[in-house]
Amino acid sequence: MSRNKKIVLIFGPICFSLLLVVLVFLSGITIGISNSEKEFQSTARNTKQVTGVNIRKNILQDEKYVPVYSSSEMAIFDEFHPSVLAEKYDRDYRLLIAGKDAQGSLTHFLEINSTQNEHKNKKIILIISPNSFGNVGGISNKYYGRYHSPLQIYSWLDSLVSVSDRDVYIAKRLLSYDLVMQDSTIKLILENIAYNKKISSKDKLVSKLHKNVLLSQDSLYSLVEENRFNSMNLDESDTVKGMNNFEYARKFKMKKLPAQDDYDALMNLAYEIGEEEGSNNPFGFFDDKFKRDIGKKLPTYKNSRANYQYTKSQEYSDYELLLSEVARLNMDPLIIIDQNQKKWNDYTGITSDEQTNVIKKLEYQLKKQGFNNYHITKNTYPFGYVDGAHVGRQGWVELDQIIKEFMARDYKAPEVKIDDYFFSKEWQMFDPSSN
Repeated sequence: MSRNKKIVLIFGPICFSLLLVVLVFLSGITIGISNSEKEFQSTARNTKQVTGVNIRKNILQDEKYVPVYSSSEMAIFDEFHPSVLAEKYDRDYRLLIAGKDAQGSLTHFLEINSTQNEHKNKKIILIISPNSFGNVGGISNKYYGRYHSPLQIYSWLDSLVSVSDRDVYIAKRLLSYDLVMQDSTIKLILENIAYNKKISSKDKLVSKLHKNVLLSQDSLYSLVEENRFNSMNLDESDTVKGMNNFEYARKFKMKKLPAQDDYDALMNLAYEIGEEEGSNNPFGFFDDKFKRDIGKKLPTYKNSRANYQYTKSQEYSDYELLLSEVARLNMDPLIIIDQNQKKWNDYTGITSDEQTNVIKKLEYQLKKQGFNNYHITKNTYPFGYVDGAHVGRQGWVELDQIIKEFMARDYKAPEVKIDDYFFSKEWQMFDPSSN
C-alpha cells in the first residue's frame, strides 16, 4: 500500500467526521430535553433559558405550558405562587416563567420572536409593573447586558422578509446598547436596517449562518446542568434565599396548603401566614426579608422616591414591540398590570397620581389597539407583598385566580389593530396627567 493511501485511510475518517460536525453546526440543530428538565427549567429562571432558544422551544412544544413574560414580578416562590398552586392541585397547565430581574420588553420581544412557532396561535401571559418605566431611556446598558443574545438577534434578522417601520425601531433600539455596538457584524446589519431600511441577501445569509451555529451551541449547552440556583440544597431555615427558589417552596411550603383548591380557603390562609410572618414592620412585608434589606435603614427610605417619575419612558414603545408580536402571532394574551404596594409608595413618596397615570397611559395603549383582556392588581391587601414591589401571599392568591380563570376558558385571539404611533417619541414622552 502506497504512503498516500495510508495517509488517506488514517486521516480520511477524521476529516470526514470533522466535516460532518461542521455541517451539523451550520444546520442549526435543536436537541430534545427530558420532561424532568422541562419541569425544572420552567421555574428556574435561568439565564440560559432567557437568552437561548432550545430550552424554551422544548418546553413550549409541550401543550400544557403557557409562557409568562415579566421582569422580577414572578420571582417570589411562597406557598401561593401560581406555579406552586398549579402543581399542588395538579391543574391541567403549568407556567413557563420566561423572564428575569430587571429585564425589559425589548429582550422579551426577542425571546418570543426567536421561538415564534412555539408561540403562534397560543395563550400568553404578560405582567408589567410601574417600575419598568423608571428610566426615560428604557432599560439601561447594565441590565440589557445581562440578557443580550446574539442568537436571538440573528434569529430575528433571519426571519425578516422586508423591513418595516417596526424593524427600523428595533434596529435603532439595539444600536443604542454598547454590547451590540461592539459586535461589528451585527452592528453593520442593523445600521443597514436602521438607516437604509433594507436587509441585503448577503446580510440574510450571514444572519442565517450565525444563527445556526449559535443555535447548535445553545442546544448543546442546554444539556449541561449548570446555573442550577433553583436546586440549591437549602435548609428550611434559609427563608430569604428560599423565597426565590421553587424547589424550596415545593419542599417546605406546599405542605401548608389546604387539600382542596378553594379561593376563600387560600385567601384566609394567606392572611394567617402573612400575619404570622409580617409582624416586625408596618407594611406587612416578609419579616426576614425586611430585616435583611431594610431594617434599621427604614428612615432613609422616607420620601426617597418623591422625585421619581414613571410616565415618560422609551419602555412604553418597547412594550409596544411585545404587543405587536402578540398580534402578529395571533396569540391570546392575558395582560396583568402589577401595582406597587400603596403603603410603601406613600412612605417612599410616590404619589397615587403618579401610579394612576402610569396605569392610565397603559390602559390607553392597550384599549386603543383592542387589547381588552387586562387586569390591574389590588395593592392594598394587608399581606399582599413581601416587599414594596413584589407580590406574595394574598397578592398571589388574587393573581393565581386570574390566571386560573384565563386558562380555563377557550383560546380566543382578540381582534387588534397595531398603531405605529406607539413607537413614536411623542408617545414615549406623553404625560397622561395633561389630559
